[in-house]
Amino acid sequence: MAENEFPKVDGDVLYASEANDNQRNVSICESINQNTILSENATVTDKTYTWADTDTMSDSTGYNNTIDTGNSTALYGYLGAKNYQSRVVGSTENDVKSIGNDGGTTSSITINGTITNGGYFSGIRVHKAASGVATITIKRGSTTIATKTGISGYQDGIHSFTTSDYSELFQTSDSFQIIISCTGSTLYYNSTESYSGTNFSYSSQTISGGNGLSRTHFSYIPITLSNTVVQTNSKTFSSNVNSIFINANKILNGSSTITADISSDGGTAFEKTAQALDTWIALDGDNTDIVLKFNLNYNGSDASELYGYSYIVR
Repeated sequence: MAENEFPKVDGDVLYASEANDNQRNVSICESINQNTILSENATVTDKTYTWADTDTMSDSTGYNNTIDTGNSTALYGYLGAKNYQSRVVGSTENDVKSIGNDGGTTSSITINGTITNGGYFSGIRVHKAASGVATITIKRGSTTIATKTGISGYQDGIHSFTTSDYSELFQTSDSFQIIISCTGSTLYYNSTESYSGTNFSYSSQTISGGNGLSRTHFSYIPITLSNTVVQTNSKTFSSNVNSIFINANKILNGSSTITADISSDGGTAFEKTAQALDTWIALDGDNTDIVLKFNLNYNGSDASELYGYSYIVR
């Protein structure tokens, strides 16, 4: 075989050691990843490889279920995209609005507003009489994305929401509605007011039988930029892996970056860390179980985005 002639295939064995042209290797990686993308779209039948692995982020676990979500910290599906990004859902409520002082009673309260930073409402307070049953409905635009039903008995407390209560999270510039309704009883509300916070604002309220907001409480947890990781499940090869060539289907906004950590013992230890993509990386050559950890790093206000990956070994 002439120098740089690649790939050489013997059945399903790729003689990757005969390649010294990075661009050809990139093309091979992109080709096998494209095959998976086409398979996701039902255009072709997906393939398996004894000398490579690949996946596309059709959902949080990947089309081929290669993503270890338990050891991944990056946010999937931001703004509806099929990717992982260097963003996380925060753990601290940093926008809290409390409203007190009863001003009357009503059966339904609707708050209309705008989201400034993506995230979710983590707590909403309901103040109602002892009889009847209340419901909290949260809408993104006109779509209901979270509800709390069956709120009975006297209530003057905060009802918590977690991300698992939502079918999707709010994104920047979304409109929202919070509807607190009650059957067979009354809700308490106070005088009309508007609010402009760090993550959300409102100026429009509709009260059945009067004007004002519920004696309630809103708390909000935003999505923030953060250096995150996406880790793969282990893939076992038939012989020890001496080196690996990794390619990512990615978007690097601004000066954001993506690098990779590599384990050849199934993830017990990562022998190579913060490695550049699209080049051969030498490994110890004494193990067969490959795990990758993609490091998604943001810079300033710019996030890195991972849509898929592929790699070849020798």
